Amino acid sequence: MRELRPRHTCIRQVLDMDDGYIVLENSYKFPTNASNLYKVDYDFQPVWDAEVRKLGIGTDHYANFVFIQGKNLSCAGGVGDTYTIDPKTGKILKAEYTK
Repeated sequence: MRELRPRHTCIRQVLDMDDGYIVLENSYKFPTNASNLYKVDYDFQPVWDAEVRKLGIGTDHYANFVFIQGKNLSCAGGVGDTYTIDPKTGKILKAEYTK
């Protein structure tokens, strides 16, 4: 049996979607030039890396668990924003300061 392995840190959450898995890795010590939220297909091949916001201090990684809200994904970042993400593309649809 094949096993889903993390890219950089450890896997915190996996959501089983209709066409693959949404994977959230631990943001602590995650590379600043990559997204710790991504989608793979059922063969564990990359589909997309979630868009990340570049900040003056680096990248705002996804810090909390991912939730399905309607047809979209929702996840909070490390600096106080909650992001609405398109599950088909990984693009940020909305960023709202919620801290």
